[in-house]
Amino acid sequence: MEKAKAAEEEAKQVLDDYRAQLAEARTEAARLRQEAQEQGAAMVVEMRAEGERSSGERSLLPAHAQVEADRQAAAASLRQDVGQLAIDLADRIVGESMKDSARQERTIDRFPRRARGQAGRHHEG
Repeated sequence: MEKAKAAEEEAKQVLDDYRAQLAEARTEAARLRQEAQEQGAAMVVEMRAEGERSSGERSLLPAHAQVEADRQAAAASLRQDVGQLAIDLADRIVGESMKDSARQERTIDRFPRRARGQAGRHHEG
């Protein structure tokens, strides 16, 4: 009976640790998203100012294309950072390496969807 209670306490502690690590990962992912959005907005402002300064010399189309390319690069970088956080967290939780690239890709692809789904449920509640 004592062993079962000790095992239950240990499982609760592991679950609490997991939840804390997951909360940290979500906070970091939110910070990275916010940072990417702020950088994107700053780039747009900068590119618009550049476009206004040289509007007589060139079209805004290349500037818009550059902003979009920068936005996509920032999104890809953010996805990679969040994916690495998910893999690091999974390594700690599962207790085994997630170095298998196929396993990493599945984890990277699932983690943001799950995080958005759980964030949506927290906002609805």
